Amino acid sequence: MRIGAGLLRFAAGTLCLLTISLARADVAPDRVVYAASEFAKYAPQTALDMVERVPGFTIEEGADLRGFGGAAGNVLINGQRPSSKSGVRDALRRIPAAQVERIEVLRGAAITAEAQGQTVVANVVTRAAAASGRWSLELERAGDDVYYPHGEASYATSIGDWSAAFKLNGIWERWPYRGRREIYDGAGSLLERWRDNRPMYYAEAYGSGEASRAIWGGLLRINARFGFEEFYYDNDSLIFRQSPADESPDFSERFSYDAQTLRGEVGADFSCLIEGDWTWKVVMLASGTVLNENQHSKRLALPDQSSVSASVLGLDQKPAELIGRTTFSRGGDHTLRPEFGVEAAFNRLESALNLFVTGVPFDLPASNVLVQELRGEAFVNVAWRLDPDFTLEGGIAVEASKIEVTGDAQEGQAFVFWKPSLGLTWAAGPKTQLRAGLRHTVGQLDFTDFAASAQIQDNIPIAGNPNLKPTQATRAYAGLDHRWGAHGAFAVEVFAERRKDVIEYVILPSGAEALSNAGEAEVWGLVASANLPLDWLNEGAKLRANARLTASRFDDPLTGETRELNALATPITSGEFRHDIPGVPWAWGVTFTGPTETVFYYVDEIDSQPFSARYGAFVETVIDGGVKLVLTVRDANTQRWRRERIFFAPDRGGDETRIDRRWNTRGAFVNFTASASF
Repeated sequence: MRIGAGLLRFAAGTLCLLTISLARADVAPDRVVYAASEFAKYAPQTALDMVERVPGFTIEEGADLRGFGGAAGNVLINGQRPSSKSGVRDALRRIPAAQVERIEVLRGAAITAEAQGQTVVANVVTRAAAASGRWSLELERAGDDVYYPHGEASYATSIGDWSAAFKLNGIWERWPYRGRREIYDGAGSLLERWRDNRPMYYAEAYGSGEASRAIWGGLLRINARFGFEEFYYDNDSLIFRQSPADESPDFSERFSYDAQTLRGEVGADFSCLIEGDWTWKVVMLASGTVLNENQHSKRLALPDQSSVSASVLGLDQKPAELIGRTTFSRGGDHTLRPEFGVEAAFNRLESALNLFVTGVPFDLPASNVLVQELRGEAFVNVAWRLDPDFTLEGGIAVEASKIEVTGDAQEGQAFVFWKPSLGLTWAAGPKTQLRAGLRHTVGQLDFTDFAASAQIQDNIPIAGNPNLKPTQATRAYAGLDHRWGAHGAFAVEVFAERRKDVIEYVILPSGAEALSNAGEAEVWGLVASANLPLDWLNEGAKLRANARLTASRFDDPLTGETRELNALATPITSGEFRHDIPGVPWAWGVTFTGPTETVFYYVDEIDSQPFSARYGAFVETVIDGGVKLVLTVRDANTQRWRRERIFFAPDRGGDETRIDRRWNTRGAFVNFTASASF
């Protein structure tokens, strides 16, 4: 909390010192326009490069809510959402910077029905341009002096009556974690020392594309994205029990993890204008994933290499989703701007888990299940401009769904949810906007929680639970958005939530541990961002800062005590100081990512995982031919990750029986990137 408060105090103090800036954005009460020329100093090559530099704005991929409409992100392209749930960053990377005419920050009444539930939205407005493309090559050096590449290429062109864009990217990364570990009994006596070496690897290759054309009196757009991901590592440990850590180890242990994922998504939407500023839009979306995960653990006694224990896990999962949606919405400068719509979705997950411990099958409830959900929703939203300064927004949605689980577990559930919302926006001036509101949401169920899973390295088997219900939340919020000049912005929002049916770890009637609905909780916090020109200090300098501070209150039914919610990471802070040197194509800066901590509450364990603060620096320039060169140092002080697992018997309401403490580091990373448009 002290970090976030410090950032906010610095932002407020600097804001008081600002009296002038070099240029001015086009500022209106509900719309701030940034011309493409205002981003030229950053030598952007894609629309993403530009949106990431919009003052006081942070891209949000979309809330983890059910369906397509509720998961809207805060970026539009020509007033429309991409017909995709894989995120807007991929779509923005396909748009060359030369095709961006301007970026509009929409606030209050200017926000269209396409950005349902958002309070601040960036709308990227493009223009027709000649065919163009971009390439980017990156070489990264990990902390153990291993080098590996990243590559990306995109191309936008016209094919007959179609406007099309394509992108290919490939990544191979390595994180050389090294660590030590100490295990104590409940009385605090040291039992074991471990030395760990765990180089981790991630690889991906994706291809994506989009095409659009005018047809049938409207605009048809098609999106597709397909790719492959793999995450794998071997954790080699030496274990010292009776002997000191600098002598001969008593055991060795190898844990191997390999997860391969195939993903695919195809979406299409058609929109057309109808008389009276009405727009009709239809969206169709299909997505699917194939996951194959393998875990192997083997412990040997030393020095004779005799086997002590061995575990093997195989997990196959195939989630899929189909969505259809149609809306009628009224745009233009009307006092009332309603939106009507319906949405239908089908979700499916097939999951199969096989776990063997020392050659013997280990049965977990719901190891092999098929989960299917059919869901429908109807909704009405209205924006009512009360006068030039005040806008009232309200909406109501009703959702009905049916979930069926078959296989090792048999269960059927039906739900009906009402989801009202109400918000008020006040344009206190051309630069300042205040907003407040109330919204009820229904969270997205993770169908993998219906199926069994396990982490055999940590000895955490989790049964599937076919009786899960989605978490509901009623959120009240109030916010301020203030912008000045071409680069000045400050935004802050405070919120409070009342959550129902929160999902926590419990013991099922079968005696197995699983995730289940566990009661109510309160969550409150603050989200702030600032973009502060520092020309009064050094011409061309600016500071960006972001902070999310969250706290929660949950009455633990296992212990009867009040605690934070499970797996709630906080605080989340970051900052960047950047100096664009006047008159030359050079820039440099330093970056900061604040410390954070996540705590997991299992039935018989508390697992705390704090991460240290990280610092970095960069320098960039543009050379002849328009090639942009960037040298970046990440985690210059090396990332440090601690982990403390405290075990209890028979559960967290009992006595401490064991403590497992770990210390990990992964070194600094150096990246050199060359990129250019063509």
